[in-house]
Amino acid sequence: MCYKKSRVTKQVISEEEEQLLFADYVIKSSRMFHGLSISATRKLALEYAKRNSKPYPESWDKNGEAGIDWFYGLMKRHPRLSVRMPEATSLARACAFNRYNVNTFFNSYETILGQENFSLDPSRVWNLA
Repeated sequence: MCYKKSRVTKQVISEEEEQLLFADYVIKSSRMFHGLSISATRKLALEYAKRNSKPYPESWDKNGEAGIDWFYGLMKRHPRLSVRMPEATSLARACAFNRYNVNTFFNSYETILGQENFSLDPSRVWNLA
């Protein structure tokens, strides 16, 4: 026996747009250590809907962000996403980030670049995460 949904809901943002904007963007932000909170993701959805003239519920305007139901639907449609609590920076890491250690790192970096005759052209510097 096959069951069908008895209630039809109108999706404000299409699945393709959600994939590009939210799933991919949220994961990319997370990998750059700038994860988005639930509230920030919901505000992003409202901003996207407004700028693209998408019809959305009045409650989104009233609350200043997309509804919590929309967010949980997003999470169900994109199981790669998860909500996590940020961890505090460890005391050792916080203490190690000081002027002396940063200067030591950049002095060593400059020495290695000079020894190996690397170009200091900014287009040759890569940020790999």
